[in-house]
Amino acid sequence: MTELETAIRDALHSRADTFEPHETELRSRRPRRWLPPTIAAAVVMLLAVTAALLVTRHKAADQPPAAPKPASFVGYSWQLVQLDDRQGRLTLPASTKAEVTFGQRGTMTGDDSVHSLQVQYRLVTTGYQPAGQVMTSANGLGGAISTTLKRTLFAIGSCFSSSVPGGSKPPQSAPIAATVHGDRLTLHTSDGVLTFVRTGPA
Repeated sequence: MTELETAIRDALHSRADTFEPHETELRSRRPRRWLPPTIAAAVVMLLAVTAALLVTRHKAADQPPAAPKPASFVGYSWQLVQLDDRQGRLTLPASTKAEVTFGQRGTMTGDDSVHSLQVQYRLVTTGYQPAGQVMTSANGLGGAISTTLKRTLFAIGSCFSSSVPGGSKPPQSAPIAATVHGDRLTLHTSDGVLTFVRTGPA
């Protein structure tokens, strides 16, 4: 080997020793590790919400149904002041003793000026329905029965027993529609439309 070749070789070795190699391979991207934990947290939250809803529905199903709200006419006495029947409208004087009372425990009592009446009743969506046999007793009044009194007797009597059209065996009373506006009660019976005014608690 000549001196020239030796010098070239030494020079190449010298450059090789001073050369710093650069990273030529691309670093592989590390997978994002936050994605799986996030999905897991969402699944856990969804399961927790679902479980809470199931528990709530189960508790609601176990609870007894709410008791129906008493009708606004229950617990009061009502005096008949006007009736509209087949003979027209009749306004009764304040001295007329014709009234009905709806007790809190399903007992209805009344007075038609000649008889005292009593019957059991139950509340319905539109008002109430008499149930069972009507108990009557004379209150001791006598004398001639006027047309006004006769209409009053039929009116009060229809509050206690409003027959189902067509008849039934045994006899069954039809529901009686009842509406309250302020201190006035309106009943739609088989005899007509009756208007009462509230006189006090039962």
